Amino acid sequence: MTELEQKVLDQITEAEVVALLQEITRINTVNPPGNEAALAQVLKAKLDQEGIPAELQYVTENRANLIATLAGTGTGPTLLYNAHMDTVPVGDRANWKVDPFAGEIIDGKIYGRGVADDKQGVAAMIMAAIALKRAKVPLKGTLLVTPVMGEETGNIGTLHLLENGLQADMAVVGEWSSHRKIALGYRGSLWFKLKTYGKTAHGSRPSFGINAIDHMTELVLPHLKSLTFDYEPTEIFLINYPTLSVNVISGGVKTNVVPDYCEVEVDMRLVPGQKPAEVEAQIRAALKDLEKLHPDLHVEMEVFEQSFPFQTPVDSELVQVLTQAVTDVTGEAPEYMGKTGCSDANPLSAAGIPVVAFGPGNPSGHEPNEWVEIADLVKVTEILALHALRICG
Repeated sequence: MTELEQKVLDQITEAEVVALLQEITRINTVNPPGNEAALAQVLKAKLDQEGIPAELQYVTENRANLIATLAGTGTGPTLLYNAHMDTVPVGDRANWKVDPFAGEIIDGKIYGRGVADDKQGVAAMIMAAIALKRAKVPLKGTLLVTPVMGEETGNIGTLHLLENGLQADMAVVGEWSSHRKIALGYRGSLWFKLKTYGKTAHGSRPSFGINAIDHMTELVLPHLKSLTFDYEPTEIFLINYPTLSVNVISGGVKTNVVPDYCEVEVDMRLVPGQKPAEVEAQIRAALKDLEKLHPDLHVEMEVFEQSFPFQTPVDSELVQVLTQAVTDVTGEAPEYMGKTGCSDANPLSAAGIPVVAFGPGNPSGHEPNEWVEIADLVKVTEILALHALRICG
């Protein structure tokens, strides 16, 4: 490790990284409604103190992205560090052993809603940028740090950045992986509604009507689940095949009325190599074939969200430099993994930006008593600082 690299790492202290994560955990950004602008303002104030230019980009009232820039001479690449400020709801507080918004420390762990998903990434990336600034690193490239709003409900903040001209040569999203692993990719998604229509009749005379719920549960869903989709399994993914889950169903108006309408919402996840449009076309064709077999069946499909799966090559500059930074800080080479869900990495990849996920934390992000290890948090901050120095310096 060079003298300059060590100087950068010397700017990072456990106390300051922990204090920042505690401070931003105490700001409630449960989405909905989000209220991420309040958090973005706190981060901007900290960056202002360090002399790092930062601006709020409002998406809606009280909801904003933050864009911080460490600009170099323009002769090097632009590296994007992206993490989201919003969190999922707390749920039943009776299931929490701590205040979800206190950032309490117990046995070397920080607890609170959002500490693992994804405020740990926000804190680590902000502190990595501050370390570079304090060390007075002469940059050739540019480091962009973008804490964003609205990731939990459709990547709204990151899509807004892209729609407003965001460009980068490579990116890291701060989703959890722990300092021991680098997530090279994410599965994609295809979320859709299926609707069946029937004919109302008195419940005592069901043969006089057409039961939309029966059509959904006895015809449409069994047929949907019987479909097979072409794919090639990717070994690094924990779940390396497409999955389909029916998670919402509604229909009917009264016990003694044959229902003329039923609706379900389906969460389908895709693996790298699959394209949402092609999978959608296959499902639509299958439903049309089913209608031909059952003349009374009327079914519609409505896609309301989709994202492309991806996997960034191990031999890319982004992955290779990050791998070496992990090795130098920890003394061990990282493992590679693929994530089962989706994140802001998906739209970044779809925009042509090579991207990986790397951040402290664990899968507790949507559960009660969410936590992150302090040691993990500090190591990731050091690794990100070293990675940014080597990419942009």
